[in-house]
Amino acid sequence: RLRGGLTEAGNLGSICVPWHQAKTHGDWTLEQPSPGSFVWTSPTGLVYHRRATPLLPDLAGLVDGE
Repeated sequence: RLRGGLTEAGNLGSICVPWHQAKTHGDWTLEQPSPGSFVWTSPTGLVYHRRATPLLPDLAGLVDGE
C-alpha cells in the first residue's frame, strides 16, 4: 500500500532516526506539500511547518569555479 505517493527525488526528505520512528511507528504524520517544505502533525493535532535546511550552498551563481 502506498502512503504519501511515490519515492522520487522531489519528495525525499532527510530526518533523524527518532523522528523517523515517530513518523513510522508513532501517531505523528509528515506531509511534504512542496519540495523542501514539511508539515508535521502531532498526535494531539498540533501542526508544525518546517523548511528543509539546504545540504549545499546555493551554487547557481558560480561559473567556472568562481
